[in-house]
Amino acid sequence: MSSQPILSVRNLTVVFTIRGQKFTAVDKLSFDIERGETLGIVGESGSGKSVSCNALLGLLPRPQAEITGGEAWFEGSDLLELSEKALRKIRGKRISMVFQDPMTSMNPYIRIGDQVMEPLLLHSRSTAAEAKERAIELLDQVGIHDAARRFDQYPHEFSGGMRQRAMIAMALITAPDILIADEPTSALDVTVQSQILELLKTMQEQRGVSLVLVSHDLGVVRRVTDKLVVMDRGVSVERGRTHQVFTTPAHSYTQKLLDAIPHTAKPETYRFVPKDAPVYLRAKGIRVTFSIKHRPFTAVDDVSFQVRKGEVLGIVGESGSGKTTLSQAVLRLVSMEAGEVLLEDIGIQKLRGAALKRYRKQVQMVFQDPYASLNPRMTVHDIIAEPIRLHQLAEGGRAVTAKVIRLMQDVGLSPAWANKYPHEFSGGQCQRVAIARAIAVEPILLIADEPVSALDVTIQAQVLNLLLELIRRKGLSMIFISHDLAVVRYMADRVAVMKDGRMIESGETETVYASPKERYTRELISLEKISE
Repeated sequence: MSSQPILSVRNLTVVFTIRGQKFTAVDKLSFDIERGETLGIVGESGSGKSVSCNALLGLLPRPQAEITGGEAWFEGSDLLELSEKALRKIRGKRISMVFQDPMTSMNPYIRIGDQVMEPLLLHSRSTAAEAKERAIELLDQVGIHDAARRFDQYPHEFSGGMRQRAMIAMALITAPDILIADEPTSALDVTVQSQILELLKTMQEQRGVSLVLVSHDLGVVRRVTDKLVVMDRGVSVERGRTHQVFTTPAHSYTQKLLDAIPHTAKPETYRFVPKDAPVYLRAKGIRVTFSIKHRPFTAVDDVSFQVRKGEVLGIVGESGSGKTTLSQAVLRLVSMEAGEVLLEDIGIQKLRGAALKRYRKQVQMVFQDPYASLNPRMTVHDIIAEPIRLHQLAEGGRAVTAKVIRLMQDVGLSPAWANKYPHEFSGGQCQRVAIARAIAVEPILLIADEPVSALDVTIQAQVLNLLLELIRRKGLSMIFISHDLAVVRYMADRVAVMKDGRMIESGETETVYASPKERYTRELISLEKISE
């Protein structure tokens, strides 16, 4: 590595003004990164990680945010002093960024391939044919199968993990000197996560790319970074070589982050499902087929399972394995080609009108991305009140508000926040709102689709324990979908493993974790253990 840092940040300070009040989001942050080096920035939601990176590239919201001090030197230029025109020549070419949420950062009206090509066409003299060839090559490298065909698809036709891989390909296509990756693997399962990390590592070795990795996943950070910056409420509380920070953390906040990583089986307190507990949900031989450009594609193939009262069934597998599609079939959000779903022995396929409405009251879903699943134009009060009013669970405005307040308290939100909007909350707080909305109608089964994948470890631990406590208190059953085996192990009584639309293995969680029968399951567990 060179003796001269490729990027040197000194005393970066960012102040936000919200409703006339100022608060410091980043306070005198300093760090250096050498060519070919990986710097990790970790901390809880709201600690200033993403704000710091956005400040370097001129991506802060104006006029709410203001850089009030500091320098950021990149090859002789202070990024913080550059004009927008000068910064555009660097942003996307010399310094690229992978954003956390690919669904909101990608244009839903433009094909995936065209979006991946765009930076290369803007910043080079490549022809459209050359850019397309390079885009397909990168899509293949980041693990998107049949990349030439997928090139012409739209973002909604990709799974969450596939969209994130496409975002990474878009950032890498100009061969940047620095890649800022804001939670680049948070939505990815362990196998694809491993592919992406290996790809980034290879690019570093071949091209000397420097990587700034913002992540709440301490396993990923430990595995790939050379040094760390730990942030708490805008302040860098600890800096050092990664190995040293993990083995001998100097600050109590760093120790708090390390202690929050789930690495155990489900706590005994929440293991209370008797063997003879009644079966709430039965799924038999579910098959879901989609047509992509007039070609059939089987997303879920002959899958059967059951969920008992008070039980948590964990479903794991790679992105695109059919986990989310299976849950949507259970909710009747997608049509089944074959099979049946029975809730308390009542088949759901033929339910219509009021009967279907009652079924959807009994089975609720918590989606992966709380920002995308909450209406940005509604207050928290109205978001939680909406299903209460729809299902007539309280009479009169005062009764509805009283129920909303109780639900906010149940999920650890202050009732004083009832008139705030989703954008005023952190990711973890928004997910609590989504959980409150889901339990507002008093369901018997909750489907949680990657509910903590976008959350940092301390908030993740809080939400997981919240879900377990709600299951205990309210007698809920749950289908818990995740790519994170450590999280599933902590939550689930039983686990089912999916691959290519099929359920290839299932059983008691600890039995599967200790003695997996299938080679694919063994690979998932071994990759998870590497990241621990």
